Amino acid sequence: MSTQAVWRAIQAQAMAWKDTPAFARFSAQLPSNVEQPARGVPALLAKLDLGGAKIAAAPLRAYAMVPRMLQAMNVSKDEIDSAFISWRADADRVHAAHQDTIAWLRSRLPGYPRFHAPHLARGTAHTTEQFTYCLTWAPGERSRGLGTDAAPPRTATPLQATDEQCRTIALTAQAVAEGLRATSEWQRLAQATATLDEPAIEQLAKTRKALHERLAPERVDNHEPRLALPRDAYRRAVLAEEIAKLSGIAEEYSNAFEGALRVLAFAADDVFGQFAAHGPPAIVAGHSELELEEGPHPSVAFSLIKGPLLRPGRLIRIADPLVQEVLRVSDNTITGQSAGSSSQRINAHVLQGTATLSI
Repeated sequence: MSTQAVWRAIQAQAMAWKDTPAFARFSAQLPSNVEQPARGVPALLAKLDLGGAKIAAAPLRAYAMVPRMLQAMNVSKDEIDSAFISWRADADRVHAAHQDTIAWLRSRLPGYPRFHAPHLARGTAHTTEQFTYCLTWAPGERSRGLGTDAAPPRTATPLQATDEQCRTIALTAQAVAEGLRATSEWQRLAQATATLDEPAIEQLAKTRKALHERLAPERVDNHEPRLALPRDAYRRAVLAEEIAKLSGIAEEYSNAFEGALRVLAFAADDVFGQFAAHGPPAIVAGHSELELEEGPHPSVAFSLIKGPLLRPGRLIRIADPLVQEVLRVSDNTITGQSAGSSSQRINAHVLQGTATLSI
């Protein structure tokens, strides 16, 4: 994905969301927006983040992650005060608005609502109602008639948006959809959908049937009865194994569908969530040992001795003529101590097409 239109639209959409009452209250308590989250809601969220909630990396999924982490980490009742309960209510509102927007954007995918992709078989990481880091499809989502809606129908209300904010939220969502349609990944899916024939559809149907069987609740329980992460990994592994058996037109369609979903999730969840919750990319200076990896999904790696701790998900720019685009941190390894400061080795994805944008 390299179209500038997506990033312009995502930035505009983030601006439309960030000042709505519910979202402003929600983001104000995020640990990364508080200078020293030593107490109250930010402190508890920081504790959950360290435990694996990924609130900093994916703030728009906080509502789904927090309850599980509270239970897994045995958080005491004393830490769950009225302020935290109020924050969770706002997180619920943001979650509902985000779900509605994602569902509406999916309704713009080529072939909607009748997809043949194995990814949407019952029990995969894309459809499960249990824990997963995947951006899931809600039960009955494709029967809501979203394809006929001009804009996401249930987004502005939970955000408590004003009339003017409602109009802006609708317009920016439409711009995001147009930008996504122009990406090579969505165009590839459109072409793959157009070339589907009966043998390919039959092959894909057999794959979905196999997934239904292999991902039945009892089969997942037999693999791992309790632990969420291994269960999620099992769902992903089984899907990958079945997709690997496909060939020809069916294989191309499945790969194209996965690519289109990946672009949507990266732009409208990963990057959008960072813009809306944390604002423009941070400017990072003083890097060294820069490495570039070219290809369809370019990435960079660099070391940083002095500077802020760059958590996964963070949007940044670095002062280097070789890398002028915005970067999204994918992982960070603390490699040692130097003069009292942690040395970080950063890996980041390149947001292609952002070099000339005022982001």
